This record gives sequence, C-alpha cells and structure tokens, in this order.
Amino acid sequence: MTGPELEVAGTDTAAGLTKDAGAGVIPAGKACANCGAILQGRFCHSCGQSADRGKRSVFRLVAEGAGSLVNYDNRLFRTLALLFLKPGVLANDMIEGRIVRHTPPFRTFLIAVSVVILASTLGLRLAAEPPQAQPPAAHAPRALPEPTADPAIVSEADLRQIRESLISELGLTSGQADALMRGIKAAISDETRFSASLIDGFAKFLVYIIPGITSILAILYAGRKDIFIEDHFRVACYIASFLLIPIIIPIILSDPWDTFAAVLIAIWNAFGINHVLRVGYGSSAIGAFLKTCVLWAGIYGVLLALLLGVFFVTLFEF
Repeated sequence: MTGPELEVAGTDTAAGLTKDAGAGVIPAGKACANCGAILQGRFCHSCGQSADRGKRSVFRLVAEGAGSLVNYDNRLFRTLALLFLKPGVLANDMIEGRIVRHTPPFRTFLIAVSVVILASTLGLRLAAEPPQAQPPAAHAPRALPEPTADPAIVSEADLRQIRESLISELGLTSGQADALMRGIKAAISDETRFSASLIDGFAKFLVYIIPGITSILAILYAGRKDIFIEDHFRVACYIASFLLIPIIIPIILSDPWDTFAAVLIAIWNAFGINHVLRVGYGSSAIGAFLKTCVLWAGIYGVLLALLLGVFFVTLFEF
C-alpha cells in the first residue's frame, strides 16, 4: 500500500470515530431487517428494533450505550423508591398497565435475592473473623491469658435423645434418623459452613414464595374481574422484594435473628402490604386491614414452611 493510500485509509478510520456514515433510516414501507414486518416509522412496531441501518461512529455507540445504562439505572432507582415509600402506587401501576416505566417485577425480585445473598455472605464473613488482639502497653505488665471455656458441645446422651425423638415423634426410620443425626453433628462442628449452606438453599427455594403470594391475592380478590392472574403475579414479585430487602440491615449490623429487629421488620412489612391493598387494589380501610392480616399470616406461613423444609434438606445433605 502506497503512502497516499495509507493517508486515505487513516483519514477514513478517523472519520469513522467521529462521523456517522449517511442517514441510514429505512423509508416507511420497507421490511424490518430483524423480523421482516413492514416498517411504519423509525422503530419496528413488531419487535421494536430501530430502523436506522447507517454506520454509527464510535462516539455515538458509546453515547447510546451510556444513555441506555443511565435510563435503566433511573428506572431501577425509581422502582426501588416507590417500593419502599409508596408500594401501593407501584402495585396500582402494575394493575393499570403502566409497566414499562418500572424495572420488570421478576427482575426486581432477583436483584433483591442477590443483594440478600451478598449481605448474608458478608455477615457470615464478619462473624467468622476473630477479633483483632490489642498489643500490650509498653510498660504494662504482661497479663496471663485467662482460661476460656470450651464451646458448647451437645453430649452423646442429648444426641441419642434427639434421635429417639425423631423416630418416635416425627415417624422417621432408623436410617433417616441416622442420616439426620450425621447432619446435626456436622452442623454443630462447622456452624459457619452450615449457615452458608442454609442461606444458599433458602435462596434457591425462595422463588416459591411468589406463587404463594399470587395465590393468596387471587383468592382475596376473586370477585375483581378486572384484575388478572398476571397482575397478581407482578404485584407478588414486588411484595416479595419489599419483604426481603429490609432483612439486609440486621444481617449486616447485628444478629439477623435478633427479636427486636424481627419485630420491626414484621411491622414494616404489615404497613407495606396494607398500602399495597389499600392504594394498589383500592380496598377500603377496613377491608385492607382484614386482608392484610390474612396475607401477612399467609406470607409468613409460606416462609416458615420454606425455612423448615430447607433446614431439614440441608441437614440431610450436609
């Protein structure tokens, strides 16, 4: 390639970074390059792809990518703000069909589950780290180490009694009781790994809470012919996200099973559910209160069943 040819090629490359090549918009009446539907504007009415087929500059591609990211982030932040401050408005938008302005419901639920898993993992790591030993003062006498008590260990007599209770009260066979006892012994010897396995198993089965909430909503509002099962499903995804995200705070700051934190979260969830039923579904104050009691009890019943199921499955497999 000669010098002039190299100069022309370099000029074309530099121009491709900053300039678009032609208008590139397919005239109306032509077929969409993606799905073949007849175009009627700048975007395909069937698949949504842009009709612009021109070559984009690198700067334009970067600007389009940044614009899409900012738009997605704004939508996520708007959805989370409504989820915590006005969950009933978010539910009403789902029922009335104003869906695109918010992050998709199931995606929001997956984000909530991921954040809870990350927070739980961080909490376990912080709990497993030994406290930093303070160096002794320069002129202070070296203190003798105080005897530390051995960690609580379940005696063999207690384990035998637990095994007998499993057989007599739960109706397990000897083989099943032995398998469960092996899991109990392993969990006692390595509590951190057992807690991590329990969180992982609970996250896998947590998706089943959504059909439970959807079913309860469908029963409570069976007389509303203007609300369909997919509307209940969308609202259930947001309710499940609303229930999960507040758990992050006590997981990171203190004991996740602290009684005071659990009571506060339960009250917060009750107020949120009441707002969803009163504003989102348009129930009266009394009707929303009664249905909140039913839905709140049903949700915690499903959660308790999931916890127990995951707990025993984890023990059998641990």
